Amino acid sequence: MVAATEPDPVVPPPSVEHVPQVFTAPPHTPRTRVIPEPVELDALPALTVGYRCERVRFPPSAEGKSRVPRTRRSHTPWDVRAMDSPPLPVERVVSSVSSVSSVSSVSSVSSVSSVSSVSSVSSVSSVSSVSSVSSASSEANDVNVITEVDTQDTSDKTVPSATDPASQAASMSAPSVIDGETSEVFDEDAWGGLHRLSNDAPATLGWVRRVSTAITTFAPLTEDSIPSRQSMVGFTFDRARILEGHDFSVFAQLETSRTTPETWLLAMNVSSRSVGLPQRHNTALTLVVDDSASMNDEGRLHNLKRGLLRMLRELKRGDVVNVVFFADEVCTPMQNFVVGRDEPGALTRIIHSLKPHGKTDLYAGLMRGYQVATETRIASHHHRILLLTDMSADESTTPIDDIVSNGYRDQHIRLSVVGFGNHSDSRFLEASARAGHGSFASLTLEPQVETVFGQDFASLLETAADDVEITLHLPNSLRLRRTSPDPVPLPLAHSVGAGTATMFLVELDARAQALALDDGIMLELDYADTVNGEHLEEFFPFTLRDIVGRESNNLRKAELVAGFTRLLATLAQRKPPEGWSARPGGWPDETAFDLCRDEQEQLESLSTDLADLESDDLRVLTDNLCARFAGGGRPTPEPSTVNDPEEP
Repeated sequence: MVAATEPDPVVPPPSVEHVPQVFTAPPHTPRTRVIPEPVELDALPALTVGYRCERVRFPPSAEGKSRVPRTRRSHTPWDVRAMDSPPLPVERVVSSVSSVSSVSSVSSVSSVSSVSSVSSVSSVSSVSSVSSVSSASSEANDVNVITEVDTQDTSDKTVPSATDPASQAASMSAPSVIDGETSEVFDEDAWGGLHRLSNDAPATLGWVRRVSTAITTFAPLTEDSIPSRQSMVGFTFDRARILEGHDFSVFAQLETSRTTPETWLLAMNVSSRSVGLPQRHNTALTLVVDDSASMNDEGRLHNLKRGLLRMLRELKRGDVVNVVFFADEVCTPMQNFVVGRDEPGALTRIIHSLKPHGKTDLYAGLMRGYQVATETRIASHHHRILLLTDMSADESTTPIDDIVSNGYRDQHIRLSVVGFGNHSDSRFLEASARAGHGSFASLTLEPQVETVFGQDFASLLETAADDVEITLHLPNSLRLRRTSPDPVPLPLAHSVGAGTATMFLVELDARAQALALDDGIMLELDYADTVNGEHLEEFFPFTLRDIVGRESNNLRKAELVAGFTRLLATLAQRKPPEGWSARPGGWPDETAFDLCRDEQEQLESLSTDLADLESDDLRVLTDNLCARFAGGGRPTPEPSTVNDPEEP
């Protein structure tokens, strides 16, 4: 990798005496985590097996039409319906020592053009956007700077922290806060201040996959398929190691923009702690499984069964599993299966017995799922519903917010969701997971099964922090211009899944175009403990000298992704030209051609010497996107070779 050239800092004019402004963090009290005591298996409720299917009286749909379920089918006991398949050996189900590695839920290792394998689990929290927060100036406290870093463990692209204790010796009052409720409008006088980084409405993890398909088939782009925020979701970035006793880490990097050199870019990758199998709390897990006829499409049923069978190796001795199937009726084939106590073949046969039929009634399935989860509450366990569905937008006619919100508020039952297929309504499903204080994952291709139900499965079961609010402290020598891709008026607190990461990209101005290297920034995280609700804080101060020109691909890659997303959003706003055809050069739109070629040159410059497969694939996708336009006499770019979207 060719490291970015460190810019020569411009010093303020001699007539201006600059006093360094740094931020210090209050002393951090390390959190002590106790490994949960093993549960007494015989004390857990007895296993109940047998298909119990029932009609549900459905409320009217959003359009006011009555919703009558189809005629129920007859069922035979599970052991008769089960397919001939050998049960998994006990040792594969009761795995008490295999740990789940810390994997970025906003990313998995895969190329973007085949976002094939990009599928990771996302805590419904990840996104970047900024609004100013009105607050009084705060006094800096003495600091115990975090510098202990294990540089030997480089798993998960971990990079040592850049915080230097010597640079934190001095402290000053925090800068005054920007007036107003939103930083959407650029304020020329708003130097310094506190800025709330918003993490609401996470982008769908499948957005790159859907865009890739539209590009390679020369189909129109739609505005709702382009994330207005959180375009970094689905890409891998370097992380800082999470120190013992902490819940988060921050990897920060500062450079001038390659495309607009007068602008400084600040990239911050915020990571949450991962949870290995021994450290994970026992979970009472209720699987709410969509077995409607549409699950037969695109290999969804195959991926669903493979995922559930892979999930068994991530369950912990003492975990309790309930199973609910739903289509246009609701069935409960199993309750109170206890890992390590009950014969594992009973659960595998239930999984193999899935036979999709009928239409989807999510409301009925979730209602029954929460009933089962409430009936089987166990004081020693965490409680989680895992919804597995290909629910499309035209099927989500009945609001489920009340069910999900009440389930968390009244019973502390969290909801995580896995959406299957290219046509699932990811925005709706992610919003549901957010309301249930859980996590969301998108699974479109078979290679993603291992990621979602294997290495990232802990993120679906374990929450690292609740009610997370992230605030950026800037010195008076810096002014925030915008975050990428877009700001939102008000931030919303959220829950963060274990082992997840969020990339923030912020555009800054330096006063008099002079970067004061001895000034500092600080990222503040306020959040609640997931068990007792205790209010917690973590602070991450850096001096600009520590993070400017830092060797990492994070910033260039984030700028590349942001530019690609802006190009997509611009082109999606243009209607297909009259007479367009799905072929190279089949779109007679000279203006779009010029826009595309300009951005293509910028992205080519950004990706030069960037040894990163995902960045290479973004360049290829950009080439293919531009190839659709006929340039009014200009030579039309030849489409680049891109992996078949169905290939891993």
